[in-house]
Amino acid sequence: MPTADRRPPTADRFPPGPARWERDRIVSVHVLLVGIDDYGDSAPRLHGCLRDIKAAAEYFEHHVPKDDLHQLCLVDGEATRAAVIDGFRDHLGRAWAGDTALFWFSGHGSQAPVPPELAATEPTGVMQTLVCADSRRDGVPDLCDKEVAVLIGEIVARGAHVVTVFDSCHSDGADREAGAGAGANEFGDQDVARLSVRWAPATDVPPSMSALLAELGMPTPTPMPMPTPASAPTSVLGGGARSAIGLGASPNYVALAACRRNQTAQEIQLADGRRGVFSLAVLKQLEGLGPSPTYRELMTGVRCYVENLVSHQTPVLFPIAEPVVDRAFLGGAARLPRSSMTMRCLRGVWEIDAGACHGIVAGPADDRTRVGVPGAGGDGADWSEAEVVQVWATKSLVRPLAGWRPDPGRQFQVVVTAVPQPPASVAVSAAPDADETARLLINALNAAGPGGGSSPYVRLAAFGTDAFDRTPDVVLSVPKPNVARILGAGGGELVNGAYVVTDAMSAAGVVADVEHIARWRGVKALENPSSRIAGAIRIEVSTVDPAGPRTDGASHGPLRTDQTGCIALEYAWDGSQWVPPEVFIALRNTSERQLYCVLLDMTDRFQSQLSLFPGDLVAPLHTAWAAEGSPIAFSLPPGADVVPGAEVADWLKVIVAEEPFNAAPFVLPRLGEPAPGRRDLAAGRLPAADWTTADWTTAVLPVVTRVPDTVE
Repeated sequence: MPTADRRPPTADRFPPGPARWERDRIVSVHVLLVGIDDYGDSAPRLHGCLRDIKAAAEYFEHHVPKDDLHQLCLVDGEATRAAVIDGFRDHLGRAWAGDTALFWFSGHGSQAPVPPELAATEPTGVMQTLVCADSRRDGVPDLCDKEVAVLIGEIVARGAHVVTVFDSCHSDGADREAGAGAGANEFGDQDVARLSVRWAPATDVPPSMSALLAELGMPTPTPMPMPTPASAPTSVLGGGARSAIGLGASPNYVALAACRRNQTAQEIQLADGRRGVFSLAVLKQLEGLGPSPTYRELMTGVRCYVENLVSHQTPVLFPIAEPVVDRAFLGGAARLPRSSMTMRCLRGVWEIDAGACHGIVAGPADDRTRVGVPGAGGDGADWSEAEVVQVWATKSLVRPLAGWRPDPGRQFQVVVTAVPQPPASVAVSAAPDADETARLLINALNAAGPGGGSSPYVRLAAFGTDAFDRTPDVVLSVPKPNVARILGAGGGELVNGAYVVTDAMSAAGVVADVEHIARWRGVKALENPSSRIAGAIRIEVSTVDPAGPRTDGASHGPLRTDQTGCIALEYAWDGSQWVPPEVFIALRNTSERQLYCVLLDMTDRFQSQLSLFPGDLVAPLHTAWAAEGSPIAFSLPPGADVVPGAEVADWLKVIVAEEPFNAAPFVLPRLGEPAPGRRDLAAGRLPAADWTTADWTTAVLPVVTRVPDTVE
C-alpha cells in the first residue's frame, strides 16, 4: 500500500498554528483511513475493507497535491481502539481553519445498549459502534458514536472542515436476517452469492462510562453523534425555539454513511476481489462526476448506484438540510441546489423522494401533478417534465412526459411545475386609482411558476369568490398607487408593513412572499385523516432535565396546555434583564412499532426549521429528546424588542412515518430572508391518500412565549 504512512505526524512536518489561507483552495487535507478485515475470533472476518482503503488512498494521492496531502492508514491489527483515537487527535487534530480532515472507516459496525448516563441522547436506546481490531477482547469496548462525536467536535472546534465516510453496518436485531439475504428479490442466485454483510453481533451490556472517553462524563457532551440518518446533531435556532447548547450543529461537518442505522452494509465480489459496495460507489462517483462535485451531488449518485445493486441498503448524507452539504467535496464554496427533491430511476421505475407526507397528490388522469427540470437551453423557458402517477407515504412514482428521455444513470433535482389545483387562492383588491399597480401584481401572479407559467402554490381568484366559492386565502390589497399589503382572509396583515411596487421586479417580490406564506401554511396544515398510526407520537414540553436526577412527583410530568390548547411560556426577570424560558421537548412513542420522526419548529415569521430533531427512528414505547436532551430556549425573534406584553408563537409539528423520508423540503427561512430558489412542495390538507406502503401521520403542539406585563 503506497500511502501507508503509519507514523504519527511530527511537529516539524506539520507545524502548529493557523493554516495559510488561499482563495478557493484547501491548504491541506488530513486523511485517516481505517480498514479491518481480520478480527481474529472477536468478529466474523471481512474481505473487502483493505481493498477499500487501498483504493481510497490511491484516489487521494492522485487528486490532492502532494504537498497538501497528509495521509495515515491503519489496517487490521494496527487499527486498535487506542490507535484510532490517537489517529483522530494526533493526525486529524493537526487540521486548522481552512484545512480539511477526513476519516474513512471500512469494517464492522455494530450496536450496544446506551449507558443510563447518556440515555437522553439516544431515541432508539442503543448506540452505533465501530468494531476496532482489539474490540471485545480483554475488556476493550467498541468505539461508540458518542466518542466519535467528541473526537469530531474537537477538530471542528479548531475551524477545520471535517468529513466522515462510514462503510459499516448500523443494523439492529430486526434486520439481521433480512441483511443476510440482501438482493434475493431483485437479483438471481449468482448475484446474491456475490454479496455478504459487514455485520457484527450487538453487545448485550452497555459499556461502563469509565471505559469510554472521559469527555462523555462531562455535564454537556458534544452534540454531534456518529452520522446515521437517524442521529442528527442539534443546531442553534434563530427566533422562536433554539437550543441552549453552546456548540450546536457545526456548519463544517459532513458525513457519508453506507446505510441507515437499521440496515446492513454489503460487500460484493468483483473480478479483482471483494469490495464494500458503498466505498466502491463513492470512489466511482468521485471519478465520474468530474472536478469538485458537491456532497449532495456525490451522494445522489452514490445512492442511485448502491440501491440499483443492493436491496436493504440506503446510503445517507448528513446533515441533509444544511448548506455545508452543498460545498465541494473536501471543501470549497457552496453551490446551492435549485431543489431538495430528487427524481431517479430505481430498477427501471422513475420516482421522486417526496410523497403524501410532503403534501404531494397525483391528481386526475388528465390533470396530474408534474415535476421537472429546465430544458436543454437552461434558460427556464422550456421544461422537461414528468407526471406523478402514484403517491406513496414517503415517495411518488412518476412518468417522464413525451419528449423527455432522462438518462436512467443520472438523478435530477426537480421542482414542482404544476398541480391539479393550487392549494391557496389570492385575490387582488385595488383602489380606483391603483389599477396599474394591481395589473403588475396580477401579471406577477400569472407568471410566478417555473418557466413563467402559473404558480403551483397560489392561484388568482376574483375577490370574494374562487373555484370553490369561498373567501380567498390571501388578499393583495392596493390602497393607493405603488403600495401593496398582504392580508389574510379576515383582513388582518400577514406581513407587517407595506410593499413598494413600481415595476415587474418589485411585484414579483411581493408574489414570492405570498408563495412562501402558502408553502408554510401548506406544511403546517399537513395531516393524514385516515392514518392507522395517528396519535402514536406525543409531543411533550417539560421543565425537567432528562439527564438530571429523578425523584417521584407530578412536577416531573409534561406542561399542560391552556384553555386554547397552547403551551404558555413566559420570560423571567432576573433583576436586570428579561431571560427567555428554557424547556425540554420529548417525542414519546406510545406504540409498539419503531417510527421515524421529524420535528419542525414553525414560527409566526413563516419559518420552518429542522434543527430540534432533524429525523430519527424512535424505538417502540421509547422517548426521544429534542436537542439530545439539552435545554431549548423559546425567545422573541432577533431584532424584536423584549418589552412587557411582547409575544411570539411557535408550532411544534412532528411528522411521523413507518419508514425514513426526505425532510429537507420542509425547511423554509424566515419571510424576507435570502434562500435558494427552491420549489419543492405543493403541500396542503389532504384527502385519504393513495399510498400502498408505509403509513404516516402528523401532530402539532402550539407554543406561545410572552414577556409578562409586570415584573414579579
